[in-house]
Amino acid sequence: MERALLGSRPLGLAGALASLGREGGLGSRIGPADVVTVEETSRQLREWGNVHGSSGAIFQTAALGVLRQSVERAGDCPPRLRPQLLAATGRLALTLGSNRFDQFDHDAAKTLFGVATTCAEEADDWVLRASVMNWRARAYALLGQQRLALAAVDASDALFSSPWGDDEPAWLAYYDEPQHHGDTGHALRDLAIAGLLPPDQAAERLRTAVAGHPDAFRRSRAMSVSRLATLLLVTGDPQGAMIVAHQALDDVGQVHSRRAASDLGEFARIATRLRAPGTAAIRDRIAAAAGR
Repeated sequence: MERALLGSRPLGLAGALASLGREGGLGSRIGPADVVTVEETSRQLREWGNVHGSSGAIFQTAALGVLRQSVERAGDCPPRLRPQLLAATGRLALTLGSNRFDQFDHDAAKTLFGVATTCAEEADDWVLRASVMNWRARAYALLGQQRLALAAVDASDALFSSPWGDDEPAWLAYYDEPQHHGDTGHALRDLAIAGLLPPDQAAERLRTAVAGHPDAFRRSRAMSVSRLATLLLVTGDPQGAMIVAHQALDDVGQVHSRRAASDLGEFARIATRLRAPGTAAIRDRIAAAAGR
């Protein structure tokens, strides 16, 4: 299923979105206010998702309508605004794609990540390119393609570490150090779980993400801490894994994330198989969280 995430051929953007629903609202002529509309739609959807998870179908449907219109109308955009519109469009596509990925809707996620990739390239938006690289790294890691996954992580690191000086862009308020370490740590964790990479680097990145994410980014924190728990369990630290798993459940109980819940289910199955101390208590908490 994850193989579908790796679509690398350029997409006909408007056509690619045709199967995903219809809703809308940009002006009759594309102007700066429309760029703000796309940016605000992305910000609001991201903030909702970070606190509440990938629920909120009404928000996502409305955001999808804005995305479709911004893609379809990009050709009408004045040249001076086009890079800004494409960058905002790409960030909205990436936000929607990550929500669909969290819901295990991999086909829709592939389409949306493809839109984000094309927008990032046309707008030459560095953080968007770094974010796309992170998702590609995760997909390659899930397929066990170590070389390609590590190359994508290295490319993302290089983009993130670029010096900005006094021209630091506004998006760094979102794509900060915890976000970058969490996004890349997910890919490295999958390689470590598969025995293709020592666990230390993945664990360090995930710990950085968990420690740095405030409550406003609860979903991101929940996903990183749940995956860190499984990494520690599989690589020989069951006591530390149980402590981290309980921490994960503190967040998962407050946010709707199928991905984080699935990761904790995987943790419980592995803990049962390994007969790790504390398994019964953690399974009870996971079952209680799933029943909410």
